[in-house]
Amino acid sequence: MSASSSFELPPAQRSNSLSESAGSLLRPFSSPDEELARAMKISLQLEATALPNMDLRGKSDPFVVLYKKLDPVKSQQSSECWTKVGQTETVYNNLNPKWSNTFNLEYHFGTNTVLRFDVYDRDSPLDDLSKHDYIGEARCTVAQVVLADNQTLHLPIRLPSKARANRGTLTIRGEEQKGDLGDAVTLQFSAFNLRKAKRPFYVLSRQNPSDSSFSPVVYSEVHQNYAAGNTENIFRPVNRSLTRLVNGDLDRLLKIEFLNFRPWGDYGTCGSATFTLRTARLAATDPMSHKIELKKQRKNGQVVTAGTLIIKKCDISAPYSFIDYIQSGVVINTVIAVDMSSSNGDPQHPTSLQYNDPANPNEYVIALRAVGDVLAAYDTSKTFPAFGFGAALPPHYEEAAHVFALTGDISRPVCNGVEDVIRSYYNALGRVAPFEPCKYGPMLEHVIRSAKGENGQDGKIVYTILLIVTDGEFSDFADVANLICSAADLPLSIVIVGVGNSSFKMLDKLDGDSEQLCSSDGTPCARDIVQFVPFHKHRYSTHQLAAEVLEEIPEQFLSYMRSRSIRPKDIKPAGVVRRNSKGPYYPNGNGPTPLPPALPTSLPTALPTSLATSVETAMMNVPTSLGAMSNPLQWSVGGGAPFQPRSSRRPSVGPYSFIHRGYTPQQRMYMPGQGAVPSQAMGTPGTVSHYSQSYAPGVALHMAPSTFSPGGYPPQTPLRQTGSFHHGYPSTGYDLYQRQ
Repeated sequence: MSASSSFELPPAQRSNSLSESAGSLLRPFSSPDEELARAMKISLQLEATALPNMDLRGKSDPFVVLYKKLDPVKSQQSSECWTKVGQTETVYNNLNPKWSNTFNLEYHFGTNTVLRFDVYDRDSPLDDLSKHDYIGEARCTVAQVVLADNQTLHLPIRLPSKARANRGTLTIRGEEQKGDLGDAVTLQFSAFNLRKAKRPFYVLSRQNPSDSSFSPVVYSEVHQNYAAGNTENIFRPVNRSLTRLVNGDLDRLLKIEFLNFRPWGDYGTCGSATFTLRTARLAATDPMSHKIELKKQRKNGQVVTAGTLIIKKCDISAPYSFIDYIQSGVVINTVIAVDMSSSNGDPQHPTSLQYNDPANPNEYVIALRAVGDVLAAYDTSKTFPAFGFGAALPPHYEEAAHVFALTGDISRPVCNGVEDVIRSYYNALGRVAPFEPCKYGPMLEHVIRSAKGENGQDGKIVYTILLIVTDGEFSDFADVANLICSAADLPLSIVIVGVGNSSFKMLDKLDGDSEQLCSSDGTPCARDIVQFVPFHKHRYSTHQLAAEVLEEIPEQFLSYMRSRSIRPKDIKPAGVVRRNSKGPYYPNGNGPTPLPPALPTSLPTALPTSLATSVETAMMNVPTSLGAMSNPLQWSVGGGAPFQPRSSRRPSVGPYSFIHRGYTPQQRMYMPGQGAVPSQAMGTPGTVSHYSQSYAPGVALHMAPSTFSPGGYPPQTPLRQTGSFHHGYPSTGYDLYQRQ
């Protein structure tokens, strides 16, 4: 609320007639709808000064938890208990913190809401408040904030047992919410020549109308590998509502301050600049022509240039919601992956994380059920491709299978609902042998390739959510980090539930909340697509587990849409109608077509000339398994002959059929009557010269649209090619091909 604004409380309601009913006298408003209409909304932003230092090394790491309840008189009569409103972020190594998180409350004239602000020093990553040092509390009512000068209230922080001992001051800034202006702001900054900044981050603050001070609204990520000199260092885009950022005022002053992160606190100032949102929009139209100098004041008072700020993006647009996109035709596909490696223990032993006790489901089952049930509500097909990793499959117990179907048939990995996933998981436990080392990479690679192939065609959007349940032990962190960074521009979110009592350090790094995830070459991940939650944090509350696991999905989803400037009206309904777990997937729900004519029994020794002319020389990386590609001679890749889908280990081999890529470290190629061909026969990626050398990992042949037949369709049923190549397993339901 501006400094000139003030509140005038309406006169108390009183009865002017003795005949007025008792019921109407007790109700301050005539109806709940009218009461809601008269309620004012107020946001509270907090800062503190002169907090006591609770740490032996460094300084306190304060955060605030806010509780509310009715006024003390009423609460004493009704045993009303405190209700938690929320808590701020933690500001590390700071005795004078300013928190960016705000609390939005409704102020009702007829209700005296009491607020309690508990201030803590964080000593543990756990949310259990008993694990942290209690600094003290401050109390007030919402009305006190509303009626305070400039809606700013200064309260002493005290321990309840020592009411007179001052432990710092809490400042509460209230501001009336003027209503959502219907706009969202996306900002992105970069910096040149930041001096003495090895791990820079920035704080974006807005000016307070009451006293011209600044309060933070954005804390950026920390750059771990800052490139000095003239190299441009690009920070992630940030999204805030126009109300949250400047309360709808495009001319409200903003300040960006670059700081150098130090684990012990005392962050060094690298430089700062001020601007308004209006000038930022202009600067973003031609960033290199509208550079802003960053200034820094030295100890002697001299102000010097300390670097250059570039506003790469400043977009103000309608804030489309998650539901807006879902209703526009976006398809949410959920893929499930379960860790079955030996670090979980022997499934037959009661101490194993995967022990099957019908009376007491293990943590894997509880997590699958809790999170899967929520995801099922958004998955249009209500089915899940479900995979395992980190186990050996019969009869090849000497090698790990890093991707296999829980159903036992890699050509049909889809389960009908969460309970079917759990049944398939239990069945798989009895078939496979736990193996080490465990790798996430191959499984992630498969899902990422599928997500890459499914989208951007004819305005169709398929957003993939990968749920991984794991004990957190894996051996290919660098590969996984690189894969996640490479997938940041894809319609993909990865949610991970960590079971057991591991430290989960590697999974915390993948999450990237405390420290930005970077690829092996130091490139920061452009978009946050990972959310990790340890199971033990919500062991006794599956609702809270699911809520936290999926907490970031809507924002990750919206960040992808914003990054591509995709509006709901730009989206066309996808052609994926259903996924059939009982057999190959058929686009648009069509059933199987007749088998093709008999095939010749002799095997050509070279690629037919007529076929070679229709093969494009440009090769593209595609998912682990290709669908069948058929020409008039009926040869196929990755699926056997049409309608002869292979299993995970023993394919149904028809004439001219090949396995494009094996499911173990050793690639295998199958030919009629010959079994496995040695892996060296796979040839060099990109070569197309001979049947025995045509297909290497990551190579796809592009056929003429009239002869291209994915997923087992016979060639006499021509398909219109809506994309550049077929992708995914033939039965997973990711086809975007349509019949002509």
